[in-house]
Amino acid sequence: MTSGWITDDRQPQIDLVLIDGNDIIDGNDIQRTVTFLVDTGYDGHLVIPPNTVRDLALTPTGETHDVTVAGGERQDWPTYRANVYWNDRLRDVEVLESDTPPLLGMAMLDDPSAGYADRLTIDAADRNVLIEHNPPPSLTED
Repeated sequence: MTSGWITDDRQPQIDLVLIDGNDIIDGNDIQRTVTFLVDTGYDGHLVIPPNTVRDLALTPTGETHDVTVAGGERQDWPTYRANVYWNDRLRDVEVLESDTPPLLGMAMLDDPSAGYADRLTIDAADRNVLIEHNPPPSLTED
């Protein structure tokens, strides 16, 4: 279970720990706790600003994603890979870079190819955000 909060300006947020995108996780990894806005209108995994990409020393994949922003403008955002702690396990995800606040999208919650289908509850009365995780894919296999 991952929990978060609703800000005074009604924004659902959670903190996640991001780790550089190296394939081998060892004691020398760069880690950052990042506060993400939960954005159910974004269908990707994560969006982070350029300074976080630099802090984590992420390597670009060489690809970009064509994104239509809220005002209708189309932009190409660079793509990276990063590791994130999700449901007490490391998960390799696609990360886009943009000069926006960090965003957590629906692919973090509902990613059939990775076996994830989590429950998101935004409780305005209690001012909290809750993500209930299904068992990770490797724990449900016989």
